[in-house]
Amino acid sequence: MMPAQRLEKRVPEMKDRGRIRVGAIADLTIFDAQRIVDPSTYADAAVASTGVQHVLVNGVAVVRDGKVVDGVMPGRAVRVPITP
Repeated sequence: MMPAQRLEKRVPEMKDRGRIRVGAIADLTIFDAQRIVDPSTYADAAVASTGVQHVLVNGVAVVRDGKVVDGVMPGRAVRVPITP
């Protein structure tokens, strides 16, 4: 089962996440499976993975043609409703 679907009962906002369809809030990563490598280490955790071509967050490109797009921050936190 998809992670967003498993969380729907506890976090209603997840109902429109994790799906690829009109009106949904999906984050997508498009990568080359033959070239994907994570060169980061504990000492240098900020090193970007290679082989990632595009990343879309809420439908907005944050990585385009392998390069980070400056000045865009379309993501937002998903919060669990607090019930007394």
